[in-house]
Amino acid sequence: MEELLAKKDPNESLISHTDWVLLVWDNIFQQYRSTIPHNCFWDDSYITVLLHDIGKATLNFQDVMYNRARNNDNYIRHELYSGVF
Repeated sequence: MEELLAKKDPNESLISHTDWVLLVWDNIFQQYRSTIPHNCFWDDSYITVLLHDIGKATLNFQDVMYNRARNNDNYIRHELYSGVF
């Protein structure tokens, strides 16, 4: 799984990126959990943050990250995959 890239220059794995984003989410949660009532907000926001870049796991995105894409006309943005998921 570490070979799945979320960013390059410098390379950052999808797992590392997701871990960092979840850490930021947790900091926000700790700060505002008593202010914002639960009513599913925190559960839904956690899942959203967790999966916000799931489209980066597609071969399409990884080919671009590893410079294996030959024709960028066939490229579909990772946000579209993430949103569908």
